[in-house]
Amino acid sequence: MATCDAFSVVPVAALTLIAAGFWTIHLLSRWTRGPPSRLLLGVLCGGIVAAAFVAAFPECRADGYASLDPLVRDHWLRSVREAQPVQTLWAQDPFTALALVWAPLLGFGYSAWQAFRSHGRLALLWTVTTILLLASTLPMFWQVRVLSFAQTAAMLPLSALVIAIWRRIAPGGSSLRRLAVLLPVMFVGSVGFWPAIKVGAQAAGWAQQPSESAPPIHAACSRRTDVPALAAEPPGLILNYIDLGPMLLFTTPHSVLGAPYHRNVAGLRTTIATFRSDDDAFVRSVLDQKRIDWIVTCPGIEERIVYRTEQGSGLAERLAADNVPYYLERMDNPARPELRLYRVRR
Repeated sequence: MATCDAFSVVPVAALTLIAAGFWTIHLLSRWTRGPPSRLLLGVLCGGIVAAAFVAAFPECRADGYASLDPLVRDHWLRSVREAQPVQTLWAQDPFTALALVWAPLLGFGYSAWQAFRSHGRLALLWTVTTILLLASTLPMFWQVRVLSFAQTAAMLPLSALVIAIWRRIAPGGSSLRRLAVLLPVMFVGSVGFWPAIKVGAQAAGWAQQPSESAPPIHAACSRRTDVPALAAEPPGLILNYIDLGPMLLFTTPHSVLGAPYHRNVAGLRTTIATFRSDDDAFVRSVLDQKRIDWIVTCPGIEERIVYRTEQGSGLAERLAADNVPYYLERMDNPARPELRLYRVRR
C-alpha cells in the first residue's frame, strides 16, 4: 500500500506527472491563440494528470486518518493542535489561530490587490501567486498544519511589499529613517506579531492565560539532560507519555512504545489503553507481553486530556497522584522532579 502523506513513490510520481503535463502544454502551445485556449489546454492536461494519479494510487483518495484506531483518534488526535481545523483552534485560542493565518492572509490580500491593478504579464504573475496562496490557505478549515506551506508561499508577496515600501521611502530620508519605517512593517507581517500581542493582552488582563488546550508536555520534561539515568541503562522498551517519545528516542538507547506519529497505530493504542486502565492485571499483562522495562511520565495536562477517565483511577492519573502500583519502582531524580521514571519490577 502506498504511503500518501510522506516522502515516497507517491509525491515523486505526482511531480513526474505534473512535469509531463507542463511539457505537453509547452509542446501544444504553438497551436493555442490567446489566454482562453491556453487555459482550456491547462485544464485538459491537469485533468489527465489528476485521472492518472487517481488510477495509480486509488488509496490516496481516502482520508489520511482512515486507518486510525478510534481510541487513538478520540483521545489523542483530537487534542493535537496541528490536526485541528482553524475554526476549532479559533474557539480555543484566537491569538494562536491569528498567528498561523496572519502571514498567508496578508500575502493573499497584497497579491490580490496587485493582480487587480497590474496589467499584462505582471497581472498574470500576480494572479498565479494569488491562486497559489488561496489554494494553500483554504485547507486550514481541515487542519491548520497545512498552513506551513502557505506561510512559506506568503513570503513572496510580503517580500514584494517590503521592497515597494522601501522604494517609496528611499528618496526622502536617511537610512535610519527608512529602517525605522521598515522594521514595524516587517514585524506586523511576521508570524511573531500575534504571539507578541497575546503576551501584551495577557499582561494587561485583556486575555485569558493558556488553558488545557495548550501543548500537553511541560517544558521541563523536554530537555535531553532530564534523562541521564535512562541513558546509562541497557537498551529496553519504554512506556511513556506520547509527546515524550521523540526526546527519549533521540536521547537514550531505548525504544518507545508511543510517539506522536499517526502511523504508529498499534503503539499509540497500547499506550493510551494502558495509561487509562485502572485494572492492574491488564497493565501488568501489557508490561509482560511487550517486555516493557521503564515507564516515563510528566504529570500535567496529558493525563487530564489524553488519559483522563471518568473515575480518575487510570494508571496515568494514579502515577500523577503518587499512587505507585506494587509492580513499579520509582527512580527519583531530585534535580528533575518534573520527569518521573519508573522501573518495572519483574
